[in-house]
Amino acid sequence: MSIKKTSNNLILHKRDLVLLKRSEEAKNIEIYGNMYECLKTYNTLSAAQLKEDIAFDDKARMILNHDTKMMMDRIKNEWHAKSSFEIADNEVHCQLCSRKTVYICYIENSITGEELHVGSECVKHYKDIKGAGSVISKVSSYRRDVKKDARQTEFDVALGENIDFCKNANNKIEQFPMVLPYKLHSDLKSVIAMCNRIRTVYISSGGDLSESINKFNLKMNEFCELYERAENCYAKNRRNPLLCTRKIADWLLKNGYKYVIENIQKANGILNEETLQFIYEPEFIKRNIFVFEKCLKQKDVTFLGTKGTVIRFKIQNDRFKQPIFFTMPIKDFMKKNWMSLSNTRWL
Repeated sequence: MSIKKTSNNLILHKRDLVLLKRSEEAKNIEIYGNMYECLKTYNTLSAAQLKEDIAFDDKARMILNHDTKMMMDRIKNEWHAKSSFEIADNEVHCQLCSRKTVYICYIENSITGEELHVGSECVKHYKDIKGAGSVISKVSSYRRDVKKDARQTEFDVALGENIDFCKNANNKIEQFPMVLPYKLHSDLKSVIAMCNRIRTVYISSGGDLSESINKFNLKMNEFCELYERAENCYAKNRRNPLLCTRKIADWLLKNGYKYVIENIQKANGILNEETLQFIYEPEFIKRNIFVFEKCLKQKDVTFLGTKGTVIRFKIQNDRFKQPIFFTMPIKDFMKKNWMSLSNTRWL
């Protein structure tokens, strides 16, 4: 069913006529009559112009009044869009609509090889052309990226000296001298994540810059308060021999005991009967060798120290006048003695 055109309706826009005149399809006299020849002098064609111009024959009038969509679909089949686009560095006008354009796309006639440079907005009117959808997506993606880059610059300029806050804050947590209690560590990480989210949301979607910066500043203040609590926690526990230091935490990670760190966090950063058995870091053992002696039930056993990954001790009593020396892997020693060690007073 065709739609009846009023005298003010445009049958063909300027861009349609440019494409038509550069195509082979419209030259088919058997289908379109003398339409191609008659349209040579037109920039646009309205229903009134078609009615008044007696030069158009019956075939041309029938097509233009009732089947322009069919004709334009066939014309578009002659063309394909190049996959790339360019950004104009001087004044460039679209060859279809003559408007100034920034993003230049190219369409090529598959029959004649003729190429037209076309503005990205005009390409959208001919998205049925082969390859047009792809280049439209590329232009849209590029324009979004340009806007994001601009918003990122705006946000970072507004942050000023706090531009590296998230990076510095994360480093402070990762390098903190002890394993922090679970909730405190989670809260600190959550604040950093929220700061990143505030920045990311603004860059992606825009909004009120002042409001976003204000939210960011509030979160920075929250981090400072939490970090002060972390420093107080360390000051309170720094002399506790069972404190899980950063060095021990790094050792646990290196040796595949990442899951143990979470249990230490839940114990407020202090080693206990559940976690102590996994700590066979040589420096920790060497530093606390005197505690192990307190745990020994056999008083004729004396610890001599550590060497590498083993612990050395001797036995000497009435039965063994000459001392007998033994070594045991620190790892095995800790697994067998962790209960008595954890129940010993470490002060």
